[in-house]
Amino acid sequence: LSPQYTRSILTKSLLDGLIAEHGDTLNLVSSNTMVLGEYTSDAIYYDLTVNGIKTHHILYIFFEQNNGYVFKANYPDTNDLDESKEIFDTIASTFSITKLTINEQLEHYTEMPRFSEYGIKLSSEIYSNMIVNNEFTLSGFVALPKNIKRLHVIVSKDDDLIEYYVPVIDKAFDVKLYTPFGLGKHNITVIADESESKVEDVVIGPFTTLDSYVEQTILSHHAFDEAETIMKFSILNASDELIKDLLPTTYINYDQTSIYNITNAITFNLKNQYSKSKALYEWIVKNYTFNEILRPTGLFSAQELVDTQSANSVELCILYTALLRAVDIPAHISRGITEDGINYWVETYLNGQWVVASIAQETQFKFSTLTYFNLNRSMHYENYATVEQLPF
Repeated sequence: LSPQYTRSILTKSLLDGLIAEHGDTLNLVSSNTMVLGEYTSDAIYYDLTVNGIKTHHILYIFFEQNNGYVFKANYPDTNDLDESKEIFDTIASTFSITKLTINEQLEHYTEMPRFSEYGIKLSSEIYSNMIVNNEFTLSGFVALPKNIKRLHVIVSKDDDLIEYYVPVIDKAFDVKLYTPFGLGKHNITVIADESESKVEDVVIGPFTTLDSYVEQTILSHHAFDEAETIMKFSILNASDELIKDLLPTTYINYDQTSIYNITNAITFNLKNQYSKSKALYEWIVKNYTFNEILRPTGLFSAQELVDTQSANSVELCILYTALLRAVDIPAHISRGITEDGINYWVETYLNGQWVVASIAQETQFKFSTLTYFNLNRSMHYENYATVEQLPF
């Protein structure tokens, strides 16, 4: 709506429209302003009498960020009138407004600080405020003789961030990238990377522990040289799905035939997510042994783990998370820190809530019945001074 609008102006305008539309058939009963759920709403209560039949109507009017929203309700005169009004008030109180929270004319940008210097040529369409639905393609080639091994792509929205490593092979790159943080603007930063390894500066020495390696890996994920930035741009995600916990990553690389073969064999006859998550959990506990040793090459990825039968606590979490995501169950790895040490577990989204699966402890102790599956997350968190999600 135009800037001069307020909720009261909108309400009066809608009321005038009702009177003009219904004339003598309309009887205005009352109007008031109230808080419904997260929003303030005006409500117009009126009756319509057509051919001798009276119906009762409520027009709820919400006004947020200069946008007007209406919710219409009606019920027959034969209903319990107070009960009907209460039902619709309850429904209106669950009203949720989801919209793109940017000004498309003012907040667009594309920065290309070293684009020409690296001789980047794009073969996929990229422009500022491009509208996408959870994903977009970044493809092209490096025209100049630069030694770029890969592109480091950072996708962020508010405080959320995810990183991708795009290989540059024969000076060409072609990858599907995701915008996993729901509806609205996602900021994209593309950085040239001439290093050989995917996880920089993570060195395993004779005294490196699993916990210290994980800490180094987390820090290295966010280590990049701003001076090597090729381009920055913003795009608009038109989907309100939060898909971050369903995506493949460097370690949770479930998008492999070997992993799909396993998950299909285990879950092919199971109908719901709970039974699938339980079957995958039991398969790991049965087929893997717990070994809290850090390999000389670091952590194994999910693809590497399917070819072995021994894993440490973080690798067991990596494997279970990969198997869950392969059957479209959201999952991520978390760690809890106490004065006595660090524990790792998988959090799984089942039946509308996050639950904890401590797969490492279950595999280590192998009790006759499942002890660490489907734990209450709030109660589990109480055992730790700090809990944080790993960016794996």
